Amino acid sequence: MSFPTRKINNIVDERYDHPGKRYLDVEALFQADGEIIPVSFLWENEDGSVKRYEIDRILGHCRRASMKAGGVGECYTVMVRGEERNMYLEMNRWFIEVG
Repeated sequence: MSFPTRKINNIVDERYDHPGKRYLDVEALFQADGEIIPVSFLWENEDGSVKRYEIDRILGHCRRASMKAGGVGECYTVMVRGEERNMYLEMNRWFIEVG
């Protein structure tokens, strides 16, 4: 039996297979002032096909924990095709809450 690894100092849960967490390839704009603006992401379907989704609007941005998926990071509340979603930049990886 193996137990998940935890980094206590970063409060980051490293169970990458959490059912509420889906890691994504994200295209982002890195501005000169250090601001990171996600622009689009790639979603892989069950059949292996990949679809690119544009982020229509960023509704908010703050550092917080994901209560659905675990982990802490920069949370971007975004609108994608009329749906509000939370995307997180957790250390150096992006994930979106699902389920």
